[in-house]
Amino acid sequence: MSTFQTVFADGTILPGYTGKIIISERDLSGPNVFQLATGVDNVWNTIDLVEGDEGLWLFGGSNVGIYSTSHNSTISTYHADHNDIGSPHIQTAPSGGSLTALHLTSNNPNGYIFPQGMRPYIITGPTTIKFVMQPVWDIGTCVAYGVAMGIKLF
Repeated sequence: MSTFQTVFADGTILPGYTGKIIISERDLSGPNVFQLATGVDNVWNTIDLVEGDEGLWLFGGSNVGIYSTSHNSTISTYHADHNDIGSPHIQTAPSGGSLTALHLTSNNPNGYIFPQGMRPYIITGPTTIKFVMQPVWDIGTCVAYGVAMGIKLF
């Protein structure tokens, strides 16, 4: 028996409870591609929450990556974060800070792809969760890709 089955085998859902999962994906090409700028904060994805979405949420990303579409970029730094205060910037303490921070050099055009940690938020009204990354590379062009997600717990 799995841990999930053991923990939740006799569980019940409270009356009126409605969970929710929102997934927003960025692809490497097509209409959903996001062109990055080097050395600055880039809001590469968002999740909009509306009236009725109040409650405890977990937000994160299953994969967040940077890819050199020009195939000649050397990527040297990568930061990624998300926040619920509407800021287009990576937050600093005490508001969070980078969930993913890498100081690696890669001349592989595939760049980096790493998971972005889940962080809980108490949502009290309509807001936009902004997923921000700040990559640094030398030449060429790069795009963001990956999955941003939100899970409403209750």
